[in-house]
Amino acid sequence: MKETERCVKCAKLGDYGRRTVSYCLLSECGESGGYGVRIRIAETGERGDAADLTPVREEAEALLDAMATGLVTPSTLGDIVEDWLGEI
Repeated sequence: MKETERCVKCAKLGDYGRRTVSYCLLSECGESGGYGVRIRIAETGERGDAADLTPVREEAEALLDAMATGLVTPSTLGDIVEDWLGEI
């Protein structure tokens, strides 16, 4: 699986202080060629992955951009992906 960092944001996350959040596009190697997303918090190492969400790169990029805009964290990634899958 290949990871491509798309966006990095620094923000204050509640009582946790300032955090650096990375938003990455995941691409599957091989025949499936699916795309997914990864969110990582640098200071804590917390990470959330949602692999092979769509075969369309632009859809995964749009989801990732919306997540970065909304400052989605690894702990809420699953809920956001579930909602997104229900919409497509």
